[in-house]
Amino acid sequence: MTAQKKIVVLVGNCQSRAIENFLKRLPDFDARHEVARFRTFQVGEAMGLSAQLAQEKARLKDYVAANKKRISLFIRQKTHGWFDDGLTESSLGKSTEIIEYPACLLNYIWPLSAHGPDRYAANRYQARYLPFSIMDREILNLREQNLSEKEFLARYMEIDVVRKYKVDRLKRLNEIKGEQVDANATFPIWPFISQNMNLVQLFRTENHPNGPLLAEILRQIKLHSRTLQDVEGYDAAVDVMRNSYGIGPLEAPVHPSIAEHFNLSWAKDRKFSFWGYMDLTFEEYALKLYRLDVDEEYQRALEMSKSDLPEALKLLHQAAARNPHVAHFKDLGLKWLRNEMLRNPSFKLAVASVRKGEVAEAAAFMERAARDLPHNNTAQEYSALYRRRLDAHIRKRLSEFMEAEGKGG
Repeated sequence: MTAQKKIVVLVGNCQSRAIENFLKRLPDFDARHEVARFRTFQVGEAMGLSAQLAQEKARLKDYVAANKKRISLFIRQKTHGWFDDGLTESSLGKSTEIIEYPACLLNYIWPLSAHGPDRYAANRYQARYLPFSIMDREILNLREQNLSEKEFLARYMEIDVVRKYKVDRLKRLNEIKGEQVDANATFPIWPFISQNMNLVQLFRTENHPNGPLLAEILRQIKLHSRTLQDVEGYDAAVDVMRNSYGIGPLEAPVHPSIAEHFNLSWAKDRKFSFWGYMDLTFEEYALKLYRLDVDEEYQRALEMSKSDLPEALKLLHQAAARNPHVAHFKDLGLKWLRNEMLRNPSFKLAVASVRKGEVAEAAAFMERAARDLPHNNTAQEYSALYRRRLDAHIRKRLSEFMEAEGKGG
């Protein structure tokens, strides 16, 4: 009888989700463990935050009770108290390790983020792609004055952000809260933040750690865990994480006066990523937010690619036409659609057949996949693209086969 996998439980926000994704990508870990994650943030608007957290707390309690003997590691995000899971050491098994990592939050370099009543959500695309962490309360205030874009930018850049938002005081409050969380966690993280903040980008938004910071959290978690000590590939994966964008590519732009005031060398004279597909200067980013521009045709196309490829392709062309200076929308969209097409069962079978050297079967599946494609020029380009790719695989396998035959003869 095959032994049941041990369970690692994670409780926290998107930072815990990043830890979950990291662990699941390790083959050695995944072969021996399951991961169960319980969130401490709101998803959707159908149910309020308090109701969602109460529901998640009950779900966690039931899960732990049902799987108590299998849980080897319980990783809890330590916060300022916005979520108390109600579990104690006695709630878990005697052999269960408990690690509490500090929640990483940094708001003093983004004092304009639009929290609470300042939050903006006009339609579902804007609600999703203009979260509070990149939205700007001063921009929202200036929008109400119906200024031209030139007038807006001039007025916006005149604001003395450092003085108006008392950022030195805000920094000290941020430090105090960070140190308080550290004091109640298994290990501290604020010393690492304070020592590296000026030279290294540790956050991409106020609640999304960048690769170097997430890597340090992962390193510390392993350092304090017996369960993770012998996981093959863990340290190498941490090194990869250190050079990645962490949770996601989205960046909140840092105001030039903030970057100068706190001497943030990594934030000066650079562009910031808007959802990983567009890099913008601070001024360009501000204008994009002022327009509430989320490239809706592009976002709709990506969504629609899963159900209606011809319509998705039409929207991609519209997005590129509306933004000539970001014509790579089309290329990015085509790349996305290509990935969607890879989910086509016939494509999958064709690729699998190529890898096994079954040339005739691969060609047959390729023909079937081509027939499944929508009948338009771009789709036919895709078909040709994948034919070339598969033909290259086929030629390589045939070459290897012929070479092996020649040596054998």
